[in-house]
Amino acid sequence: MQPLFQRNYGEKRMFYMWINVMFNRKDEKRVKEVGPDRAAAEWILRNGGSVTFAGFEKPIQDYNILPMGPKTNNYYLEVINARNISLTDNGLEHLVGLRHLKVIDMNSCIYITNLMLLREVANSLEYLDVGNCERLSDISPLADMQKLRKLILTNTLGKNRETVIADLAKKLPDCEIVD
Repeated sequence: MQPLFQRNYGEKRMFYMWINVMFNRKDEKRVKEVGPDRAAAEWILRNGGSVTFAGFEKPIQDYNILPMGPKTNNYYLEVINARNISLTDNGLEHLVGLRHLKVIDMNSCIYITNLMLLREVANSLEYLDVGNCERLSDISPLADMQKLRKLILTNTLGKNRETVIADLAKKLPDCEIVD
């Protein structure tokens, strides 16, 4: 039989993972009600990050300051600051439908392992920071992101790091890759 403290640790860990999954789950009904930009902003704020809409000077960190009302669909999300928050791969489904997103900072998002859903913002994304995403090992989905101008990969990718970065640099010649 396991000591009590070990069982509690495992149970707590499972509970926190469940919370992460719930906070990252996409609610399609909510997207239909408020649009993809507002729904994505709610997701980031719910997880502790901040967002900036086109035409806004300052980032929004408070859920209660988000634009409200019938004209909400006229607000476009341009910046997501998700630095060091508990985003998960399934949470990236919130990017579907975003057409004006230019910046994503996911530095130190330790649960991010797959960037496949970033293809949803390939036509607008200019800056991406996935540095210190320790579990990230595949950046191949970024190869088609021709608008990307700066990519930060510090402390990611593992073994074949230099080869992978060199290959990506050939495919994205206009992108500054920070290692």
